[in-house]
Amino acid sequence: MSDPNPAGEVLLAAVDMGYGHLRAAWALSSQLGVPVSQVDRPPFATAHEARLWKVLRTAYTGLSRASQGRWGGRTLRWVLETLTEIPRLYPYRDLSAPTLAVKLAAG
Repeated sequence: MSDPNPAGEVLLAAVDMGYGHLRAAWALSSQLGVPVSQVDRPPFATAHEARLWKVLRTAYTGLSRASQGRWGGRTLRWVLETLTEIPRLYPYRDLSAPTLAVKLAAG
């Protein structure tokens, strides 16, 4: 794959995981005067990666909505929080090992 940003200028990267993520990117884009590059789509992502992002986005949306329901919502919320957990900035232990989400994405 060729470099989609050969000039080395500011690259404002975003992933389409819902309107909230893109809204922040669009605000930065306006202030910086650069376009938003959606890195989950070509030319940044391969066709396989773009399909993977679409599958993950669909699964996340479904799980997120289901986790708000009465029946099984608490368990599904725990699953969602486990998959999307962001480690503390200053951990008490070594967190250099890949997280569950990284392992799943790597296949």
